[in-house]
This record gives sequence, structure tokens and C-alpha cells, in this order.
Amino acid sequence: MTEQSAPTTLNVTTFIEVLKRSQLIDAEKLPRILKVIAASTGEDRTASMVAEHLVTSGLITKWQAAQLLKGKYRGFLIGKYCFRKPLGRGGMGVVFEAEHLVLGTRVAVKVLPKDRGATEKAVSRFLAEARAAAKLNHPNILRVHDCDVFEGRRFMVMDLIDGSNLGELVERNGPLTYRIAIELLRQAAAGLAYAHEHGVIHRDVKPHNFMVDKNGELKVADLGLALFQIDSPERYTQDGNVAVLGTVDYVAPEQAWDSRKVDRRADMYSLGCTLYFMLTGKAPFDSGSMAQRLAKHQSAQPTPIQNFRPDCPPPIANLCSKMMAKNPNERIQNMGDLVVFCDRLLPNLPGSRGDLVGIAGRGNSMRSPGSDSGMHFSNTGNYPTEAGLETMLGSDAERSTATDFGNSQPADLSFLGDALPVPQVNGSATHSAAYSSASAGGYWQQAAQAKPAVTAAQRKATAKISAESRKNLILVGVGLLVACLSISITAWQILTPEPKEVQRFKTIEDKDGNLTVIPLGK
Repeated sequence: MTEQSAPTTLNVTTFIEVLKRSQLIDAEKLPRILKVIAASTGEDRTASMVAEHLVTSGLITKWQAAQLLKGKYRGFLIGKYCFRKPLGRGGMGVVFEAEHLVLGTRVAVKVLPKDRGATEKAVSRFLAEARAAAKLNHPNILRVHDCDVFEGRRFMVMDLIDGSNLGELVERNGPLTYRIAIELLRQAAAGLAYAHEHGVIHRDVKPHNFMVDKNGELKVADLGLALFQIDSPERYTQDGNVAVLGTVDYVAPEQAWDSRKVDRRADMYSLGCTLYFMLTGKAPFDSGSMAQRLAKHQSAQPTPIQNFRPDCPPPIANLCSKMMAKNPNERIQNMGDLVVFCDRLLPNLPGSRGDLVGIAGRGNSMRSPGSDSGMHFSNTGNYPTEAGLETMLGSDAERSTATDFGNSQPADLSFLGDALPVPQVNGSATHSAAYSSASAGGYWQQAAQAKPAVTAAQRKATAKISAESRKNLILVGVGLLVACLSISITAWQILTPEPKEVQRFKTIEDKDGNLTVIPLGK
């Protein structure tokens, strides 16, 4: 959507007064800065011209300028931090890029909106998210460093990622290579495995909740909808009859029924949907209304990945299908096993770990202040919007999950069948010699041409479908035959001429030998 220039009603004097009240620029430095601006502009200078000079000088951001030109000077500061621009909306608030007022370091700050901050449950939820995230010290989880309240506004301070979220990355670059997709999948699974081990189920796994920096490091973000099982046996109570759902395009079937009872396998399903998105550029069910898409997650199968990418190796296609199984018992049961599988798969994929470096630039929405050209101060700036964020937010109600996976056994990878030839030694898969007998290029050339492994259940389902297809085909054939006969008879009646009717006569001879012809009718 093209930005429109915001109508500016402030004159220069009023704009400068608004700027002073905002405290965005040190009061002692401001007079000197204004003298420089006055010297470089003419007498016909406008508030927009002054704002543009401040932005190009790196003294304020484009978003800050847009707010100042609307006469707004409050809300830029929160505690020791100054908001530079909004970055997005999470499950429990709006996230801003901010700068520490003393140290000058850049961080991400999530703020609980005032309407939610007025409720005890929302505050408790927000604090629980902050405490949980602060304790999840893992390279693939976004760290929380601080949590505080300023003038009634709750906020938490997190790492600022120099990169993009996974959704933006795919939207910008298109479907990812198999190597990059599996490497990012491995990192996401590692972060989620750590969270699960520490009693946190994410429940909103989707591409936009994975941040990827310029070094190719992935971070799991936004625990705003997470189900927490740490610190205390206390659980939140449900508010009404609506439970937190998640995001429609990536929600597990069981989560749509009751998200309070889900376990880590719901995250597995959503991560499978995310893998599908990385490989195709589309969510598994990206059309229809919200209700229709939820119904598809319950019973429909997505378009096969091979329809979009015929060269997709069967192990990857099978893996995605396994993660997205409708029945939680048929999925891979924990993220640790998924990490192991990715480790086995990566050595056989073309490319290297270095392919990830630099792929996730910040993009236009996160450029530095001095990089803006052609100043157009939008009314909305970079405010996050609700469009496309079909996250159904209900209560903060939680209770313990029904199943304990604390003693989960290693994954059974037999579902991969012939598509993933992992040698077996004493009943266990060897790791180092998994593909030692074939070169990576040769294996993947064969794999791309191979047919996906078919399970007994799939064969049974296929046989059932074939029988029904034959029955339907017979019925269709009989119907067509009857229709053809009816058409033939009708055509014959229309095209065949009716026989001419013969006029009959009676001849009578009188006594004089005269003949009289009397018509008898037709």
C-alpha cells in the first residue's frame, strides 16, 4: 500500500514546541541544531522541511517525525527507553524498536496495551510470559532481559534482531531451497524442544513468529499465547467459553477444539505447516473463510508439495506429511527427534550452512533513519495492522495438559520407509554412515525421481477409493447409455418423415354402364 503524505497543519514554531515537549532531542543541543536547519533552509521553510532535515540527520526517525507533525509529543519514552518505531504486534502486545537513553543500545520492547493492562488476568499473563522467556536461555529462543512498568504501562525488553521474520523472508525471496528450509526447521525444532523441556508449549507456531538474523540464526519469538507449566501448579481460569486458538492458517486440529488441553504435538503440527510454507510459499490451506480453513485442518489434505515443486525429495515431503498428521499420535512425538532427523538429512542436501548468511535482511520496514529517501510522513507510519493476523484471542485460561511426555522414547523413523535408507545396526539407526554408500548428488537425483513410500493405511485408503471410483464409473456409464438411447429415439422420430395417408374411393356402376366414384375418407 502506497504511503500518502500526511496533511500538516502545524507551523514551524508549533512544530518546534512539540519537538521540545517530546524530549526526543536533548534540550541543550536543540538550539544549535535549529540554527543549522535555519541556515540551510530559506524563509519559506515549513514544518515538514524541518522534520525532513531532522530525519536525514539521524536525529529522529521517520515514524517519530510523522507523530510530531500530527502534534503528538507523548508516548515516545518508556522507562529508560525511547521508541524509534513499531515493529509488529504479538500475542500480548505491540513491539517497538527502542534505544536505551544512556547506553544508546538498540532493543525490542513489547508493551501491553492500556486496555489489557487494566485487567488482572492480562497483567498476570504478560508477567508469566516475561518470566518464562527470561528463563529459556537457548540460542534459538529470543531472550527477554527486563520487565517493568512505567506510568501504568507494562513492558518487557528483548533482543532486537537484525533481520526478518520467516514470513517476510519467504514473501521477499520466494520458496526456500531444501537446504535452507531444513536448516531453519532444525533450528526452530531445537528452540521449541528446549521450551517444551522447560514446560512451555508455544501454541502460536507460525512463520512470522520465527526471527532470522543476517547470520542465519533463527530465534523463536512471541510466547504471548503459550501454555505455561512452570514455577507453580496454579493455572489460569477460563474467561467465558472461548479459549486461545492460535493462528488459523497454522493451527492444529485439536487446538481448534480446546487449546487448553493441547500438548507439544500441537506445536509439531504447526511447525509442519510452517515447513510447508517455506517450501511452497503458501499456507497449507490458504483459501476460504476462517471456518472453512479450520474445517480443512480437521479433515482435508493440503495440495502435495510435489505439485508445486516436482523435484522435492520424498524424505522431505514425507516428513512434512508426518508432522501434519491429523491424529496427534501419528505425528513425530517430540522436537528432539525432529532435530535428529534434520541432522541426518542435511549432509545429503546440496549447499552449505553458509547459504543462510545474509538471506534475512531487515528489508524496507527496518532501515536506519538515514536511509529514507523522499520523505512521505504517513498518518499511520509503520504501525502494525490487524489485517492478516487472524489470531483468535480468548481467555488466559490454562490448565495442565492431559499427557505427560517427560519420558518420551526416541523417534521411530520407519515411516520414511525406502525413501530414507538409514542403515540399522542392532535395531538402531547408525548416524555417521547413513548415506556413505551414495554421493549426495546421486542420491537426490534418484530421490527426486522416486515414488513416495506408501504405508499400509495409505494402500487401504487407496483401495477403498479405487473401489468407490469403479462403482461410480459404472453408474456414470449406465446413465450415459440411457441418455444416448433417449436422444437417439427422439432424433429418429424428428428426422423420419411421416407416411402419406392414402385416400380410399368406392366405384359404383349403374345400369347404363356409367361409373360413379364415391370417396370413403382417409
